[in-house]
Amino acid sequence: MLPGNENFQSCGLILHPLLQINNKQEMTSWDVIAAVERNSLFYCNYYVPEVFIMKKTKFTTEMLVVTGFMIALAVVLSKLVSINISFLRIGFGFLPIAVLAILYGPYVAAIGYGIADLLGAWLFPTGTFFPGFTVSAVLTGLIFGWVLYNKEVTFVRALIASALVCLIVNLLLNTWWLTFIIGKGFKVLLASRAVKEIVAIPIMALLIVAIDKSVLKRIKNGY
Repeated sequence: MLPGNENFQSCGLILHPLLQINNKQEMTSWDVIAAVERNSLFYCNYYVPEVFIMKKTKFTTEMLVVTGFMIALAVVLSKLVSINISFLRIGFGFLPIAVLAILYGPYVAAIGYGIADLLGAWLFPTGTFFPGFTVSAVLTGLIFGWVLYNKEVTFVRALIASALVCLIVNLLLNTWWLTFIIGKGFKVLLASRAVKEIVAIPIMALLIVAIDKSVLKRIKNGY
């Protein structure tokens, strides 16, 4: 709480959009409170930095908009767009989640992919809904975030993230889920899916690096 009778040195007001009070002006805490109530932003060297307030507000708005768009894009790409080459089928639903992981970290990516999986199952139903695949989606978002967030997205780093997702989530965990759905043995399904997942690893890594260099660099640098 701000004391009621103190004067604040080196404090000022940023009045939206153009008016600025000299930051060396002496003012009481009541001046600060009154300005905030008029939807102004204040800053003080000791208390709340104005830059922090403005960036936090902007980040929150951007995060909601981008996350919503990426969830919708993940639904569409997962269900309607894929590469089909002989035995190999690679969907693009992971790409928007990789974007969320790079921008906002593992938890936003995990929640986003979980929501996308539920929406996809509701909007484009293909057989009986199985919650295990939603768990796999959440784990995929977590892995991408743990490996890629706040780090330079190199090919090696993208390859590590892709390998973890393909081998742990897609190959092992999703194969286990399939044993409950189609009734085949785990080893039989694992053998038939292993080559596809191994081939998919470098392709996923290349796509992640490409999307980072072409799109995310501009977003992170403020366009």
